[in-house]
Amino acid sequence: MKEQISLKDPKIQALIIVVGIGFITYITAQNLILKPAKNNITKLKAKLEHIRIENEIAGIYKEIASSEKSLPPQNDQSWLLTQVTAMAKQNNLNIEYIEPLPVKQIPPYSYTPFKIKTTCSFVELAQFVKSVESSRYIINIESVKLDSKESVSEPSKKDAEKKNLANVEIVIGTIY
Repeated sequence: MKEQISLKDPKIQALIIVVGIGFITYITAQNLILKPAKNNITKLKAKLEHIRIENEIAGIYKEIASSEKSLPPQNDQSWLLTQVTAMAKQNNLNIEYIEPLPVKQIPPYSYTPFKIKTTCSFVELAQFVKSVESSRYIINIESVKLDSKESVSEPSKKDAEKKNLANVEIVIGTIY
């Protein structure tokens, strides 16, 4: 036979009270402990994202500052001529002429190119190019045009590389 459940039964009343207390405890834990913890975690994640973005921005500013150090120290065409002349002299290039070319506007900068004509050995040209490439400033070699010259057989020339000379036109420029 089946027993009938009665709400007046003390065991059933105790069970209802225990389930009620459990439910109230669960709801209270959700509202007082878990919900604030989840809100705190959300705030911390947002703060971390904000810090990450700030660090990325700081890194970009450092990159900009570093790049700006590569720009010529003066907004003056004579600066490039002085630098190129010094590099040419250092690498035994005898500049025959320098021709200014039209300035190109690349907002917010200007690109100033020059055409340089020289006669030199291939080794001297390579050393000059290496000097330009290793400059701490942005100096661009746009083009190099070589025309071989007949071999020089002068006994006063000591180095074998001096015998193979070329007429060279170099277009070189920088950003201001």
